Amino acid sequence: MREDCRLTRRELMALDGIERLLRHEDRALARRLRTMRLRTPLREAAARFARWPRALLVTFLAGGTLALLLSATLSKSQPLVWVGVASWIVTLLTATWPVASGGRSRRRRRLA
Repeated sequence: MREDCRLTRRELMALDGIERLLRHEDRALARRLRTMRLRTPLREAAARFARWPRALLVTFLAGGTLALLLSATLSKSQPLVWVGVASWIVTLLTATWPVASGGRSRRRRRLA
């Protein structure tokens, strides 16, 4: 559409009336329009970096757990084995928590 092309006052009023009618009749559409976010490369990059701390935490936990279990195997120390097992459980919970909790919230949103 050309930029020098303007709508008349009557056309603008008709358009406003149609928008009000659509918002009133279709509440789901109105909610989607209110919460709609534009995707920009900057926002996508920020979202990608926001997920990194959890990945780094899981990586360091996994490395520490591996070192603990390896040293427990070599030294055959019972307390070291239990500390390694406990850290392995924490690592698994940290790695799988977003997947498990995200699926439930998505299902709830879909059902609502």
